[in-house]
Amino acid sequence: MQGYYLSTGNERVVELDDFPQQSTGAPMPLVISDGCHVILSYLLTERIAPDDPNVVRNEQGNAIGFKEARCVTEREAPATAFVSFSADLLLLGGPNDEALHGHPLYERGLGSYGVYEVLGSDLPKALERINSVHHSHDPEQFEGLRHLIFTFHDGAIECVTYGYSIRVESLPQSARLARMCEMLDE
Repeated sequence: MQGYYLSTGNERVVELDDFPQQSTGAPMPLVISDGCHVILSYLLTERIAPDDPNVVRNEQGNAIGFKEARCVTEREAPATAFVSFSADLLLLGGPNDEALHGHPLYERGLGSYGVYEVLGSDLPKALERINSVHHSHDPEQFEGLRHLIFTFHDGAIECVTYGYSIRVESLPQSARLARMCEMLDE
């Protein structure tokens, strides 16, 4: 086992292209949760072009860094992505973009500055096994769970969820937390 995640070697990681591109310098991810529902927000930048000469890519073609640092200020890009989902599992922390190659799923396609789905992940199955001791356990409740990984400049967020919704809003960053709390109540 490497860290908190045991890779079976059968996983395949694919980048999800329906998420807006985060700022690669300072996305400032922020997470709030009421124990069931989660709101994640992060600052946006332009989409990374496939032929961007400033992008450093791994063998799988995923962006893993930049030759020159980029930092997007609130004035330059006030747009913020808000991702809403219910989570059966939520992990916050490392690795950051400089240590991402140490993640067990890196060789399976995990890259930097994006949102990835782990196909064939054992995490949903592990959650079902843990819950199997509950007197009202229903294995069908765990069907359709998805393992997602958000990779940011300074860390990563992993979750197991049924799905998500995304919205983009332009607002002062000082208003971001209040907006997230409103969204949690929706």
